Amino acid sequence: PPPATPPPSTPPPATPPPSLPPPPSSPVGAEKDPHLHFAHGGTADFKGRHGAYYNFFSAPGFSVSVKTEDATFKLRNPRHDLVVDGSFITAVHFVAGNASLPAS
Repeated sequence: PPPATPPPSTPPPATPPPSLPPPPSSPVGAEKDPHLHFAHGGTADFKGRHGAYYNFFSAPGFSVSVKTEDATFKLRNPRHDLVVDGSFITAVHFVAGNASLPAS
């Protein structure tokens, strides 16, 4: 008799994709002069040097940098006005892969 044909092999089960970390508990971002909001609820005020660029985020293949400019402004308060010597984010630049594009 001819040799028996082995049964077809079953491929091993697929490996499940790695689990992603949970999303941040609060929004992440920067606003106004700028006030920073971090992933797990932390906050900070940031004062940059006039005309300087700062890297706010960097990962393989992606980067975000911001430019700050000085500004003096008043915060209105019922008891008194507060003069603030601060800075504002005036430009944002993204780098993705090998291309660099300024935000418009």
